[in-house]
Parts: sequence; structure tokens; C-alpha cells
Amino acid sequence: MIPRLPIDKPIHIFPQPEPVEESENISEIQNLLNRLKSTYDTLQCAKPTLEENSLFTYNRRLGDNVDELFYKDIWIKINKIKNENMNIKYVKQWKLFTKKLTEQQFITCLQKIPGELFILQPEYFLISTIEKYFLLFSWNEEISRHHIDITIGSTEIEKHSNIKNSITKAFSKFIEPEKIFTNLSWYFNVKGDMHVSEFMEELDDIIHQEAYPYIENIEKFIDLYINSKESILLLLGPPGTGKTRLIRYILKKMAILKSNRTISGMFTSEKEVVENSRFYISLLSSDYHSYMIIEDMDYHLQRRTDGNFSMYNLLTASDGLIKNLGDKKIILSSNLPNVKNIDEALLRKGRCFSILKTRLLSPDESSILYNKLTNNEIKIEKPMSLSEVYALIEEPCLL
Repeated sequence: MIPRLPIDKPIHIFPQPEPVEESENISEIQNLLNRLKSTYDTLQCAKPTLEENSLFTYNRRLGDNVDELFYKDIWIKINKIKNENMNIKYVKQWKLFTKKLTEQQFITCLQKIPGELFILQPEYFLISTIEKYFLLFSWNEEISRHHIDITIGSTEIEKHSNIKNSITKAFSKFIEPEKIFTNLSWYFNVKGDMHVSEFMEELDDIIHQEAYPYIENIEKFIDLYINSKESILLLLGPPGTGKTRLIRYILKKMAILKSNRTISGMFTSEKEVVENSRFYISLLSSDYHSYMIIEDMDYHLQRRTDGNFSMYNLLTASDGLIKNLGDKKIILSSNLPNVKNIDEALLRKGRCFSILKTRLLSPDESSILYNKLTNNEIKIEKPMSLSEVYALIEEPCLL
């Protein structure tokens, strides 16, 4: 049963409309109107004396005296926005990340947004015939995953930022920082067969310029790579010098550019997978994956003339006869100290964006990073890897 809520403006509550046939090209607004009209027509034909499962009986179970006039009301209002020289042309999807909300908290927030509220659970419509926009909130207290899916329809694209500001202000007490994710496909070998396991990983990594003092501007470097036509980024350096942390941060910045702040890609560190052609075909043939990460590439970076036949697959995936569709990124990491044994074709301009060599931090560089992250002034006396500096922060007794 829907609880009675203390309200300061009218709220209209309806059961979920009956589904109607949708054409492939139907617009969000027309789809909404068709659904409302279908339910309105159904209600006009209904009689209060119908069986227990009738819409009227269902409405009484919800505790509201709902009839077709309410559906006609919302249908007329949306039609007014659509047709009276106020044609809605711009429909955008948006996710608002929030803490867990009760229904009462959710509706209280909705009431702070200008417009008239109609509830067709689990959808909530807010319509403003004055400001000429409608909002569709898809939300359910039981299945909410700490975010609200919102559809914004308006007559002018310029209105969207103001509408978003109104929504953000209404939910300000409950908003959480928007989380960023990668859908990671992890490829591995089992008894000669390639398998894949998929899972979602939150990207919450932060990097500091002081952690990479040998790069003049680490943020600019990453932005240039993301926006470049070259696919390959090669990271060389000893273990613990920040290669994996940097990779995760690059993925985070790539995901931020996506509308849903989620990016999908492939990962492996296994020799048998790197030598399997199907691994590279999965990248080239899929619109789903935006990146490929291969760690510990020491052997497979060697020249083809030295017997490294898997290099042919890598060259084809990065910029071969089959073009790298959609500017997909391929990030390779290795513990090799230099590039003298790496196949020259991999490093050519147009294919490889850069070779980034990570290294240990000097005593002074280690001290500067430690002092920034802890606000404690200490003097480190020996060169350290990034992992050693972060371990020192976690356990100062190691000093």
C-alpha cells in the first residue's frame, strides 16, 4: 500500500499503465503519450463491478480513488507541452547518485522541483506547462542501487542545465559523489583453453604529480593520450613504480567522458592468452570494449625476428590492415629496463603514443611525496618505489 504522505501540493497516483506496441523510432515523449492514452482508454471501458484483478479494484487496494479523468489530465498536459508551439525536441538521460532513500524522502525531494507531480509507480512524472519541460524519474525503493535514472525532455537544449540544477538542489541532502566504474573482462588460460570472467570494478584512484616527478605534467600527458589517434601506450619500469596505478587512473579519466561514467575493456597478464589470436579479435570485433590492458609483457615485446609471433597480432590490433575501430586504447606494461629489444614496428609514429619509463623516487622526491600526503615533515634517506612510500604512509613505524 502506498503510504499517505504529508504534502503541500497535489500529487496524482496511478497504477502502472498497460504496455503498448512500440515502433523502433518512437520518441520518448510519444511513447509516454501512447502509454497514457492506452491506459485512459482501458479505464474508460472498465466498470467498478469487474473481477478482483480489475484496475478499479487494484486502485482501491492502493488506497486511492483513481479513474480515467486523472489519466486524461496528465495526457492533456503533456500533449500541451508537445503540440502548442512548444514542441519538445530534446530528450536526455541522466543518472543522479544518491544515498538510499525511502519513498517519503524521495517524493519530498520531488516536490521541491517546479511542476506538477504524477506517480505511475515505479515511474514518477513531473510536468511544467509553464516552463515547458517534463521529467521522468525511474525509481523503486526496493531495487534502487543508490542512483535515480532521470529522463529530461524540454523545448530548448539550454534549459537542461537549469533543470539539472533544480533537481540537484532538491536532492542536495542525499547526493553522493558520482562513482566511476569499468566493466572488466579478464582473460585467462585453463588447460589450454581461453576463458573470460567479467566483473565491475570501481575506479576511485587518485594520482599526484609528486609521484611522477619525471613527467612534466602528468594530467596533460594523460589527456593527450586519451585524445590521440595512437592506440599504444607502453609503460616500462621496475615493479612498484606506479604503472598499474597510472593505468587505473587513465581508465578513470576515459570513463568520465562516457555519459554513464562506465567504460568496458579487456585485461590479461597470461602468456597463453597473449599468444591467442581470438583475444585480439575480441577487441577489434566488439563495440563493447574501449581498451585492452596487457601486463607483464616482457617476452612478447621482443622482435618478430627473435621468434615472437604474437607480435603480429598486436600490430594488427593497434594499427594494421584492420583499423583500430573507435580509437580503442591498448596499454602495455613491462619490467624491461629499456626498449632496445622491443620490435621497432610497435614503436612507430601513428601506432605508439609514447614510451613512459617509470623509476624509483630519489630520497628528496620520496620525502616531498610523503610530506604532501601526510602533512608531516620527514627526511627519507634512500631511494624508494611508490609502493614503498605508500606503505610507509600506512605504517610509519617502517621509518
